[in-house]
Amino acid sequence: LSEISPTHFSIFFIFILYCFSHHSTPLNDEITNKMLNCPPKCYHSQNKILLYIHTYIHTRTDRHIHRQTHTYIHNTYIYTHTYTYTYTHTHTYTHIHRYIHTSREQ
Repeated sequence: LSEISPTHFSIFFIFILYCFSHHSTPLNDEITNKMLNCPPKCYHSQNKILLYIHTYIHTRTDRHIHRQTHTYIHNTYIYTHTYTYTYTHTHTYTHIHRYIHTSREQ
């Protein structure tokens, strides 16, 4: 016998960052460029840069039940023994996706 009961959890993080180059200082532009790994040329007048960070946390639990029955005869009596084994496995894995979307308003 095998019983599988998966459980999935999803956590969504969305960070939206708006950059307006004509209102920001060169130092802020430099820090923002380093954070987004984006060259300075991608900044134009009223550019909007959206940064999406998507994190999935999945937890899956598998439970396996194994039963074994053993029957034997001893002195005209029949004996039956049943053994039950239960195995539980839990797997947790995380996926992180980052999307960078740029849109220009001209």
